[in-house]
Amino acid sequence: MATTLGWWIAGSALGGMLVGSMLCLWKIRHTAKKNKRIPRHWPLNPRGLLNTEERKVWLWLSRVFFDHHVMIKIPVTRFTIPESRKTGLHWYNLLSGVYCTFTICTTDGIVVGCVDVPGPKGISRSNRQLKLTLLPQCGIGYRVVKPSDPPTVAEIRLEFLGESATAARELQRKRDQDRIAAARA
Repeated sequence: MATTLGWWIAGSALGGMLVGSMLCLWKIRHTAKKNKRIPRHWPLNPRGLLNTEERKVWLWLSRVFFDHHVMIKIPVTRFTIPESRKTGLHWYNLLSGVYCTFTICTTDGIVVGCVDVPGPKGISRSNRQLKLTLLPQCGIGYRVVKPSDPPTVAEIRLEFLGESATAARELQRKRDQDRIAAARA
């Protein structure tokens, strides 16, 4: 009789554990399914892409590169490609979290330069060093710009576009001045 009672207790305990584990598994699956559902009301709010300091630089870049597109926060992997397909995944994983605050590109989508605006803590040395070595090797200019101390228009256009673009800009400026002088006369 004691043996039967022992078997009954062991069987009940085993059955209880089995029912408990099944309930636990059901709860995990139910929660996972619930988390995958698209909510009726999203618990999110819109926010601006730029902070105050970045906005100042963006407006300045838009005037400086009036003939280009100034893109906001584009990942480096979007405009670089590995030389070998075999190592593509390695480089993608290494660079997937690397963004530039602004990317300047031509109207046909060719990136000519990248600008970073340092935050309160600045830009990490490793992030800056990565961009200083990678981007110039790809023929892309790179500059860190503080809103309080931007480079001259000629400097940054020369750095990103080369001498011919800077000369063309100066020629256009001279023509505009001549037109203004002619209109005044």
